[in-house]
Amino acid sequence: FELLDAAILLGEAVAVAKLMDRCIGRVPLRVWRVWDLLLDCGSPFLVLAEPAVVHAAACACLNLSSLTGVIFPDPVSHLDVPLLGVVIQEGYTEIARAMVRAGAPLTPLPSVVGRQRAGETSRSS
Repeated sequence: FELLDAAILLGEAVAVAKLMDRCIGRVPLRVWRVWDLLLDCGSPFLVLAEPAVVHAAACACLNLSSLTGVIFPDPVSHLDVPLLGVVIQEGYTEIARAMVRAGAPLTPLPSVVGRQRAGETSRSS
């Protein structure tokens, strides 16, 4: 367990940025699972559980684009929802920018998620 991992888990983006400047070439040791970062609040909702942790991880240049949640809009189908899509949908623009800089591709959310979340207020990090 390294200081960089601790800073990420505590969601300290500023500390992560400073450590990355000093520890060039270092990679955090933590292995991420999608459900560490997303909460399933009942279909078709996925909520970012730890925005500060996602932001800190992106500041450490971790590409979390492979993390994809699943929602079930009806009993016979499912949709894959990328972590970045949830970040954007919830209005965390600074976190989204950091994720894109870390290499996450911009992938739109499935339209059913956008319809369900329409009208909710946006948040900033």
